[in-house]
Amino acid sequence: MLWQGFAVGASVGSSGVDDLGLIRYSGAMSLIIPTQLERWAEVLVHHAVDLKPGDVVRITAQPAADPLLQAVVRRVIDSGAHALVRL
Repeated sequence: MLWQGFAVGASVGSSGVDDLGLIRYSGAMSLIIPTQLERWAEVLVHHAVDLKPGDVVRITAQPAADPLLQAVVRRVIDSGAHALVRL
């Protein structure tokens, strides 16, 4: 099974807070606790998409979302699925 359209990233408004609620500093995530990223990755992989072993998921991300992207890819691999990453 191939899942498509799974995007990781967010846009930054004029306030400096993106639509994920993260405070941005110079275009990068700042002061994000790794456990928060792991929880978001858990929700994306196991609840929003519900990946199963053997599934293939294409992940598209912006460079600013790299910490979250790494967490999501780890969760995808841990679930037995395969990640195709496009930056």
